[in-house]
Amino acid sequence: MQQRTKEKLLMICLFLFLFVVLGGGLHLSPSGAFLATVTGAPLIVYVFNVWRRRCSEGTPSSHQIMTLHARDASSAETANLIRH
Repeated sequence: MQQRTKEKLLMICLFLFLFVVLGGGLHLSPSGAFLATVTGAPLIVYVFNVWRRRCSEGTPSSHQIMTLHARDASSAETANLIRH
């Protein structure tokens, strides 16, 4: 419930931000700025979600990276003890 509310509020903030930036920056009429924002905000959210999904699929989490480094370090220490 709290996550859903957060997503809705972030969408409203993105909508207002785009409305002001597009309307003022491109000198659009209020109806043109509204139309650009209505079509642009969902597109930005979609692209961000696809990008986030692709980034999270290919890379291991930071916990897994730390675990791998810890294992490599202990293996190196064990190898050094055996050599000496």
